[in-house]
Amino acid sequence: MLIRKKYVLISILLLFGAPIGVNYLVSYNFLPHVYGNGSQWLSFFGNYLGGAISAVVAAVIAYYVAKMQVDSNLKQDRNNRNENNRAFISTTYEKKEWNLGGSPGKDDMIILTFDYDYIEQMGNYSNDFTNVTTFISISFIGDSKIVRNCKLTLLSTEDTVFPDNEFIKRYFHGRSYFEAGVMELALPVAKTNNTIYIPLVHRVASFEDNKKLGIRDHRPLNIHQMTVEYETISGEKLEFFYDVKHKRQCHNVVKSNGEKRLLFEVEMEDISFKYPSKVIVERTEE
Repeated sequence: MLIRKKYVLISILLLFGAPIGVNYLVSYNFLPHVYGNGSQWLSFFGNYLGGAISAVVAAVIAYYVAKMQVDSNLKQDRNNRNENNRAFISTTYEKKEWNLGGSPGKDDMIILTFDYDYIEQMGNYSNDFTNVTTFISISFIGDSKIVRNCKLTLLSTEDTVFPDNEFIKRYFHGRSYFEAGVMELALPVAKTNNTIYIPLVHRVASFEDNKKLGIRDHRPLNIHQMTVEYETISGEKLEFFYDVKHKRQCHNVVKSNGEKRLLFEVEMEDISFKYPSKVIVERTEE
């Protein structure tokens, strides 16, 4: 940028300084074999200067028109690249066997919250398929194979209740938990062909036995809001917002200055459904 400004300044000085210099040389007869007098030379350089200024103005206009066109094409290419690499989020509440059961996807994962891991370790429920709980599932859908810098934030009306035992606290250190009604999860990379399951079980929640179905169920945590911020492989930052209480979901583009632009918004309705290959009936939040 400094080099460009330097050349522009030199060009302006030469453009306006040349006629002054020639006028000085002609006036004092410093140049041999000069044809014409001073008035003729001044007239010539007047025409020269007018033509040069016109040429410069035309060049500047052409440069900025070309630059505007190039910038517009780059912006359109960037928008097309972002649109072709977007990944959107699908989420639902699912009542599933404790360890997902059946045949979960190859890259499906369960987030080890403190409550879930504590119950599993203390009660050895990992292989007990009659023990079920409620998960909130998150799936990325789109042409992008991965998403990066994924940050999940869940808001709840309940907090994680830790046992009064320092050994247990150290043993489960690093597990996700609710504090002041907030749980934050971070995933550096997530694949779009897998499903992330967040267990909504509470460590101190009682079991509800359903002898007819032969299962033991947990009372789920009360989640009222979820936000997922993530970045596509094209570098575009997106945000998924789920207002559970008001049954509203939306996707936003997050600009570099933090401003958000709404992509689309949907109103959710309660439905009941099941997977034919599973025994457990699945449904949305009541």
